[in-house]
Amino acid sequence: MATAGRQRVAIFGSSVDPPTGTGGHLGLVSFLASKFDGVLVLPVYEHIFDSKRSRLAPFEHRVEMAKRCFAGVEGKVEVSLVEKEVAQLVEAGQRVGTYDVLEHLRKIPENKNRDFVLALGGDTFADIVAGKWKNGNEILASTEIAVISRPGVAATEYDPSKVKGVCFYEMPRASDVSSTAAREACAVGDEETLAKHLHPDVVAYIKANKLYGYGHEAENAEAPAPIDAT
Repeated sequence: MATAGRQRVAIFGSSVDPPTGTGGHLGLVSFLASKFDGVLVLPVYEHIFDSKRSRLAPFEHRVEMAKRCFAGVEGKVEVSLVEKEVAQLVEAGQRVGTYDVLEHLRKIPENKNRDFVLALGGDTFADIVAGKWKNGNEILASTEIAVISRPGVAATEYDPSKVKGVCFYEMPRASDVSSTAAREACAVGDEETLAKHLHPDVVAYIKANKLYGYGHEAENAEAPAPIDAT
């Protein structure tokens, strides 16, 4: 529980490319909203892995899809542009890490009464404890972590003297949905799969903006065959 006059706000960072429905991102954000005073969703501005960076849908589109996906969640959910803001402040070519984003958030006057809690999956928490994150030790020392795991998954061991705080939550098992499957369904116009993986408002946005190749399959099918001039 938050101390008097303060709010505990969960931070959920994701590429949301696109954000998935109740069995995925929407279910997780709804779960966090039920446990904290608010949820701050941070769409990734640039992917940390070069191989995935170029394939991301434009940041502005992913922000808009996230807003539509989480609009109906009970509780205070905000979709933040902070990763883009931080990227524009740092030296050109320098990678923006989670620690940079957290420090930036704490300096914003409107956040003076907010205590941020970084929401991570079990595997991601294991990575940060193992030292695989940039400024991972600084994050653990300065920020409380909420580890969201599936029932029956063993918790990662950690050194309590090196962390500000860790709380573990078991989230009910979600259905088998993924952003990858949604993108693949867009490319072939698979309406049934899209309905399974995404919120209807997200599907409508994708169609309107022809993201992930949606509509291209039909355009190609309708294109006339080239004339053989031989």
